[in-house]
Amino acid sequence: MKNKILFLLAIIPGLAMVVLQAFVANTMVIDGKKISEIEEKSSKIEIENKNLELDIAKLGTISYISKKAEDFGMQPAKISYVTQDNKGLASRQ
Repeated sequence: MKNKILFLLAIIPGLAMVVLQAFVANTMVIDGKKISEIEEKSSKIEIENKNLELDIAKLGTISYISKKAEDFGMQPAKISYVTQDNKGLASRQ
C-alpha cells in the first residue's frame, strides 16, 4: 500500500507537468498564429497605403487637375488689364 502511494505521488506531478507543457505549447502555437496573421494584415495595409499615396500624388498633379477642369467645362479666366489715371486695374472676364 505504501508503495502504491509513493508511486502515485511520483506519477501525479509528472502527469501534471506533461499536461502543463501541452497547454503552454498549445498557447504558444495559437499566439504565434495570431502574430503571423497580424503581421500579414499589417503588410497588406502598408501596401494599400503606398498605393493610396501614389493615387494622391497622381490626383494632385497640375496636369490631372487641368484635365478634370476641362472635362467639367471649365476654362482659364481671361484677364484684361486696363489703366486709369496711371493706375493698373485688372478685370476678369
